Amino acid sequence: EEEKKDNDDDDDTVRLVYIDTPTHPHVVPVECKSISNMHYQSASLFQKLFQAFGVLKPNGYVSVPAKKSSSSLSSSSSSSSSQGLGSPSSITGELCDGLLPFQGPNYAVGKLLQRIRAMNAYLNGWKVSITVGPGTATNSVLHAKLAAKAVKYMHNFRPNEFFLVETVKPLLFIFLVNDLLNPKSRSNPPSGAVVKAADFFKAIVENSWHGGVWCSAYLMRSTSKMTMLYYFLDKYGALGVALLMGFGVAVLRSLGTN
Repeated sequence: EEEKKDNDDDDDTVRLVYIDTPTHPHVVPVECKSISNMHYQSASLFQKLFQAFGVLKPNGYVSVPAKKSSSSLSSSSSSSSSQGLGSPSSITGELCDGLLPFQGPNYAVGKLLQRIRAMNAYLNGWKVSITVGPGTATNSVLHAKLAAKAVKYMHNFRPNEFFLVETVKPLLFIFLVNDLLNPKSRSNPPSGAVVKAADFFKAIVENSWHGGVWCSAYLMRSTSKMTMLYYFLDKYGALGVALLMGFGVAVLRSLGTN
């Protein structure tokens, strides 16, 4: 149903809109890895201690090799460059492992299928807006009480931030309007333009709001555990956490001897 029919003039009025998540593998600009390394080097001694014990792990990146190609986004009337779309090259950048599975495997698989669906529509001539939104205090995130308390401490792992719905909704709406109405947006190529996969990934990056995930010093799956520790430290203090940890170790040892 998403394949555009050449003889249907009304198809050009249809727009597809998606909201993507940063806590998933993404092809990100190479600058993200450099920023991540900067934050990694300047991490606090407290975080470096847990890094030494393997609790905190460096953010994961895999370089996506550059390939030479001709212009991958050109209008049949050769008007795309004059409208500010430029000539994107083949897919390049860093594949960032931002996967955070605490919302369940169905959510992770669903977001992957959503991106594939959006890409298929984009490559078949549809106008597609797919904006990466930041970590937000939605019901799907806050349904677990302990997780809801812990995410408030994400700011301890620079440059990560966690946002309220009231902040995110109006800004994502602005991004949506820009995607679908701005003639210079990669999500809004001229009718008849030839687009490739590289253009789709660049459209995702163009106005992404990843909340720091793509540039984080540490792997998100490891920081999620540490945010719990920050929560307990804030609530019970260092002595209380030490007593809880000592009690836990004692229980594990007693179970091991039985």
